[in-house]
This record gives sequence, structure tokens and C-alpha cells, in this order.
Amino acid sequence: MDYKVAGKEKKWEIADLLIPWIPVLALFFLTAGLPFFWDTLQLASRHAHFFYETRFTSLFLPNDMDSGHIPVFGMYLAMVWQIFGRSLAVSHLAMLPFVAGILLFTRRVVDHFFKSRYNGVIVLFLVADATILAQITLVSPDVWILCFFTMALWAFVRKKRILLGAASVGLALTSMRGMMIVAAFFFTGLILECFLPEKKVPGRKWYSPAAAYFFRMLPVYLPAAILSALYLGLHFLRTGWIGYHPDMPWYDHFTRVDLLGFVRNVFIFGWRLVDHGRIFIWITAVALAVYAFRKHLQTDAKGRLLIIFTLVLGVVFSYSALTYKNLSGHRYLIPLFFMVALSVIYHLHLFSGIRRKPLVLLLLLAALLSGNFWVYPDPIAKGWDASLAYLPYQQMRREMNCFIDAEGIDYAETATSFPNNIALKYLDLSDDARSFATIGGDPSQYRYILYSNVFNDFPEELPRRLEKEWVKVKEFRRVQVRMVLYRNPAPAGKD
Repeated sequence: MDYKVAGKEKKWEIADLLIPWIPVLALFFLTAGLPFFWDTLQLASRHAHFFYETRFTSLFLPNDMDSGHIPVFGMYLAMVWQIFGRSLAVSHLAMLPFVAGILLFTRRVVDHFFKSRYNGVIVLFLVADATILAQITLVSPDVWILCFFTMALWAFVRKKRILLGAASVGLALTSMRGMMIVAAFFFTGLILECFLPEKKVPGRKWYSPAAAYFFRMLPVYLPAAILSALYLGLHFLRTGWIGYHPDMPWYDHFTRVDLLGFVRNVFIFGWRLVDHGRIFIWITAVALAVYAFRKHLQTDAKGRLLIIFTLVLGVVFSYSALTYKNLSGHRYLIPLFFMVALSVIYHLHLFSGIRRKPLVLLLLLAALLSGNFWVYPDPIAKGWDASLAYLPYQQMRREMNCFIDAEGIDYAETATSFPNNIALKYLDLSDDARSFATIGGDPSQYRYILYSNVFNDFPEELPRRLEKEWVKVKEFRRVQVRMVLYRNPAPAGKD
């Protein structure tokens, strides 16, 4: 036995295991003190504050912050605050077990589909999606979604029924999108059971295996279904609505679209799929499809499972993304991004020569990482929580607030936009209840206006007007993010 060779192989195995953990955990700990941002202000900070301050006296949120989901994520965060204290560091560290779960179960999924010396690189590739990395830097329920999703995916392909049931419960308790993902797993299993060639029995109708599958998998999915139905039913009895209601601040997002809106949503949905470097994955997919067609190659059973599940997820997510006004945010599609990448890399290994695989994989990894620098020009609205491009904003915001405090500028006389118009209590977990005014109406009513290109809700023409007519008091620029404080040249009252 060549002990030197065996020793090198052992070292490589250890290195391969650590390849995804080191950069992901480094990113996690480097950003573990950041304030709440974007949708996490609602789904994490405000929800958790409600349960923390009311001592869990109610399972239901007030209407002004109720998103319709089962609010277990907010409850979890509030419980962590009760035990370890209410701080940004504690909030981020509460996500660590789930970040670790993403890496652990992604590795197990990869080991199931690939027999390669580079499985660690494949894991890194799958989690290097710009939107996944951005959510890892946030106290986000989408970290829960991806953790339970990868857990469910591994349990699904390995036929681990108890674990699949547990993961399904985790998904259902996180959000309605989690419930949709559970449905996608169920229907994928049904399709695989009833319609795949290797499963077909001559003379047997499809509904016979469908019925058998339903009763066999009922104990797996029933706990998630019961918990979902129980909460939503009680919620309806208490509030009279499920999912959304006309008085919620973001009700406009849930309005149904007409034909023109549907076409617009198709474009946006496609844009999300190719955004932030993902276009290179799709180019690879097309190249592989052409190569397979020319060489008369076919996928195998594992490949069919990946393709079918990806298509089912796409159908499930596209319903809300295409038929409602604004339900196609990048983070909503994270499981679909994951499955597209996994399917493409699997077929890259299945179809291509051994020499091409590591090089193409590294090029695709670099392309995905480049997505963190994809910032579109104004006035195109950007998904700032969908890539690491938002990170400079956090330090700039802190410095701008310090400047405003040092100058004695009144927050109430300074108008800004989401997410900077939320009370500091929710942003920074401080005891400071101050908040800036929300921009709206005639800008001349404000003494100061604080603008950043991160503010998607900022009136479209106002930045140009401010630049021409108002006095620039302070400006910060870092990478692709900028923040400017303007003073009204003729405010009401004395300066």
C-alpha cells in the first residue's frame, strides 16, 4: 500500500469537504453585525418584536404587520432574544444552525448525484448564487426555506420518509411559499410514480399507482398539511382573510394582473431566472441540450428526476409570479435557482468529457460570483436583497446617521424611503424609536431629503430635481451604491 498516495487522498478529501464551508462561514461571520434590511425588517425584526414585547400572548400578528404566513420564524427569533438578549449579533448567530444545514444537506444531495473528486466545488457552486449569498448575510426566513428545502430534497431522493416529513413541516411553518414547495415535492413524486417508463406496468392505468402513492405518502405530508390548515383556518376565523387583505400596506403587490400585466410578468420572471450571472447557467444548459441532440444522448433516471422536479417547481412558482402584480422577487425563486443549477451541472457531468468538467465548473462559479456586481442604471428597480451589492449601503447608512446626529438634524424633518424610513429600533435593535419621514407629495414640505439608489420606492424624477434645485449637504459613494443628503434651499421657517 502506498501510504503517501493514501495520505494525499485523505488530505484532499478533507480539503474537499471544507471548500464550501470556509468562504460561506467567513461571509456569515463578517456580516454578523449588520442591521436588518429589506423584507427582513418585516418578516424578522417587526414580527419578532411583537412576540418579544407581548411575551407570546398571541399567536396572531396585528393586521398592519401580518403577512399571512405562519409566523414561526418571528417567534423563533423572539425566543432567542429572550434567552441570549436582543442584539444584531444574537439575531445573526440564530441563523448559523440553518446556514450549516444548507451546507450539510447540499453536500449530501451532491454526494447522491455525483461521484466526483470535486464535490466540494459543486456544493460551493450551488450556494454561490448571488441571492443565496445575500440571504446568508441577512436574518432571513429564506435561509430557513433553503435549509429545509435541501433537507427535503436529500430525504426525497434517498427515500427517507421521516426526514422528508420533518422537512415538510419546517417548510410549511416558514411561509406559504414553503407550503407550495411541499406541494411541489408531492406532485413530483406522483409524476415519477405514475408516468416514468421504468415504472409503467403493461395494462395498468395511471390512477392505480397514483392512488397507491397517495396513501403511501399520506403519513409523510399529512403533518405539514394539518399544521398549515389548522393555522390558516384559525387565522381566517379570527381575521376573515387568508394570504392577503385590502388593508395591508403591501396589498398592491397582490392585485391580479390583466393580459398586459401577465406578459410583463413573463418578462420579469424570465429576467429573474437569468439575472445576477445565471444567464451563463442557461447558456450552458442550451449548449448541453444541443450537444445531447447531436450525439443522440439521453439523460438517466437521476437526470429525469432533476428535470421533472425543476419543471414542477417552475410551474408552482410561476402561478403567483405571473398572475399577481409583484410576487416575483428574486428570493422567492431561490429553490428554483438551486434546482436549475443542480440539473445543469449534473448533465454537464453526464454528457461531457472528463477534462472539461472542472474548467467549466470554475468558469460558471466565477460567472455566478460576478452577479454580485450586476447593478442596473437608475431608474430600473433593483433587487437589493438579491446580491451582495447592497453591502456598502450598510456602512454608508451608519456614517450618514452619525453625520445627521452630529449636525443636530431632526429625523422628523428629513424625508427618505424604504428601507431607511423604518424606526431605528427595528433596523438596529436599539432603544431609539426615531424614524425618518417617508417621502411623498410635494418635496418642498421637507427640510431635508435623504436619497440612495438603494431606495426603489423613491419618486422616479425626484433625484434629478434634487441635484439641480437643492443643496447637497453630504454624499457617500462606495462601489455601486451612493447616498446623498439634500437640504431644501428655501425651507419653511428659518434655517
